[in-house]
Amino acid sequence: MVDSVSKNWWLFEATPDFKYQLQLFRTLTHSEYKYLPDGIIITHAHIGHYTGLMQLGREVMDTKEMPVYVLPRMASFLETNGPWSQLVKLKNMVIHQLNPDSVLTLGNNVKIETFTVPHRDEYSETAGFRIMTPSRKYLFIPDINKWGKWIKIL
Repeated sequence: MVDSVSKNWWLFEATPDFKYQLQLFRTLTHSEYKYLPDGIIITHAHIGHYTGLMQLGREVMDTKEMPVYVLPRMASFLETNGPWSQLVKLKNMVIHQLNPDSVLTLGNNVKIETFTVPHRDEYSETAGFRIMTPSRKYLFIPDINKWGKWIKIL
């Protein structure tokens, strides 16, 4: 998600192909944005959505206080399970806990409404996001079990 006015950007999901996500972003934007995002937004604790966070560690990028936005059970999962807990302890990433049905303001031009969607929630709840900019609205839902189980009017 890009704020073209402020030149800030946020990454949804840190996949196992995290370095390729970053490279693709650089290629698509012709390097007019900084290499690392201003934050990473994670939807849930299935391996295709968060395992790229390991690249933030001292063995690879050694980031300093990368903001990671997650719902409460996902925050607990990252804070109490290695190797993610080490990233928190060493401050490679800083967990920003979101609450369902709340709005997060990022920069001057982006707001994100957070909600939960029905999915396999073995380790964490699953987040969905309504992204609002001055000119458009977007819906980001990573996975959902059945649309019929989800009663939400956006």
